[in-house]
Amino acid sequence: MPESPRLRRSMMLVTGGDRALLDRTVSSDADIICMDLEDSVTDKEAARKLAASLLARPMRAEIAIRINPVSSVEGLQDLLMLRSMPVMPSLVKMTRVIDPYEVRLAGEILPDTGLVVIIETAEGLEQASAIAKASKNVVALSLGGKDLSKTMGCDRNWQGLLFARGRLVQAAATAGVRAFDEPYRPLDDLDGLREHCRNIAAMGFSGKTTVDLRHIPIINDLLGHRAMAYCSP
Repeated sequence: MPESPRLRRSMMLVTGGDRALLDRTVSSDADIICMDLEDSVTDKEAARKLAASLLARPMRAEIAIRINPVSSVEGLQDLLMLRSMPVMPSLVKMTRVIDPYEVRLAGEILPDTGLVVIIETAEGLEQASAIAKASKNVVALSLGGKDLSKTMGCDRNWQGLLFARGRLVQAAATAGVRAFDEPYRPLDDLDGLREHCRNIAAMGFSGKTTVDLRHIPIINDLLGHRAMAYCSP
């Protein structure tokens, strides 16, 4: 899949059932609005209906849908639901991927949709390069630090995940796709976020997921020069 000229610096993650946050996010400067059908979503059918209504709305931002693991029944249902929609999302964010086959399957079911693959297990990190190259639809790898730190037995902080970040950037670079970092915490530490964005930009990350609207302008500013590299002819 040809690289999009869009900047894709900030990806705002919105829990599938949070309509109020979704409405505020639509008017923000987020490059990507990602509706979550996985974590913290109890009524998945209602979330799928909300996703369909979001895709039908004209807006500046790209729309991504974060689906359940393709290795689960709910993940396959998510893929088939998206395939049947009259308006497709620009991106699908895949969770808990550990095998390149999962990516190839998603690319076959959604041949015209970009795939952002979250690396969030030690097994997935081991296969990161193969996963990034598994389908022409892959446009980015994304760090899933919460689960990854658990499976690796490391702290979820800069030092604990330094190797994983470097490994993910290297895998993304070998495949010619982008690298997205995980949300920054604590959410109120905006100065810490600025320093963090400078550090991940130096490593080669060109985008970052967030769950806080206040983070979007900081991410856009400090990762903009990295993202621009993917928009050059």
